[in-house]
Amino acid sequence: LSLTREQGAMKIYQKSGDTLSIGDCQLDKILYHFVDDKLMGVSLFPKDIDDGKALQGIFEIAFGDGATAKPHADAGEHRQHADEFFWKGKIANARLSFMENHQSEAWMGNNELQEAYGKVQKKNAEDAAATLF
Repeated sequence: LSLTREQGAMKIYQKSGDTLSIGDCQLDKILYHFVDDKLMGVSLFPKDIDDGKALQGIFEIAFGDGATAKPHADAGEHRQHADEFFWKGKIANARLSFMENHQSEAWMGNNELQEAYGKVQKKNAEDAAATLF
């Protein structure tokens, strides 16, 4: 693993020699997010829109239908579709986001570690906000 970014208690790594495919989905990269030396989750970056759609199909088979968010209208087609899909389990969750540039990004992570890290981030933001007064 090579460190790509450090943000407080979180360290993000990339692994050399990773298999950059899941089924028919080809990936540009996989990032591993650690908090206090515990794996909190992974970010997956599909190569193109077709790979993002392939990953969506894989997630739906693995996790079921996802909850949707951020609908928008396609130009010229006048129909709505979701930009983000969410899955939440007892132990872990997943998210798949489609951006305007037709790129996509997926996340799978541990609920407990994410919640604890979120509390630390909130406390840090509150401390920083207190210095503004």
